[in-house]
Amino acid sequence: EAQSDGWFRLRWRAFSEETLPKESLGEWAFQNEGKADWQRAWHGCKLEALYSIMYHGRLAASCDPSRGDRFFDQAPGVYVHSDKTAGKAMNYARFVPLCRDGVFWSAKWEVRVDRADRVAVTTKKGTDQWVQQERSVRLVALWVCGLSHAAMEDGLELQEYWDPRMEANPRSKAFAAGPAPAELPVDRVEAGQVFFVDCSSLSQDTSQAAVEFRRSKDLSDKDLGTPPVMHDGTVRGVDEGDGWVRVADAEPA
Repeated sequence: EAQSDGWFRLRWRAFSEETLPKESLGEWAFQNEGKADWQRAWHGCKLEALYSIMYHGRLAASCDPSRGDRFFDQAPGVYVHSDKTAGKAMNYARFVPLCRDGVFWSAKWEVRVDRADRVAVTTKKGTDQWVQQERSVRLVALWVCGLSHAAMEDGLELQEYWDPRMEANPRSKAFAAGPAPAELPVDRVEAGQVFFVDCSSLSQDTSQAAVEFRRSKDLSDKDLGTPPVMHDGTVRGVDEGDGWVRVADAEPA
């Protein structure tokens, strides 16, 4: 979709407004009877991160200073701008001569965020950014813009050259597990949904098939002290929105 200002909007095929969760896991959901509050937001994206974001299909939260993440103290999460301050998202993007042909490219993401699952940021920080739990952000569309040197406007952030060695590796283990999950009250997890365990896609013989528990969102972090749930069994917990279900304990529902 060509835009009037030189940008192109590329719809993210996996996104659908109809499939956005109606209920929220956020600590602010009580303000709206537990319902989600999905709003449009914007995330400036450096081209070095673009392929990794598309590979994983999500924006990773800034939560680990050891890998170069920048975020406010006590406010790890995905940083975005609302429609009202959308122009500021470009403060985090750059125009880059990607193909060395005189055309400078830049990118930004249009996303949906559940404001009921926001991360509180004190006004003392002096920011107008929104901070979200990673699970509450959905990719909607990639916006790209290509400008010649003559078309570049004053004030645009410019990168002098493209260095492929700086591109983020999508298979890096540093981003595989994501941030530590936000804490939910135990009573809310215990009152969650009942999930049916179906192992038919994993094995033709389901008589001995089972799903093992993990202590974190890392498949290798197995909870060896807890018996697995057999095929046709059930567990009670909360859908984290990223393919994981958090349970208060490992007892069957």
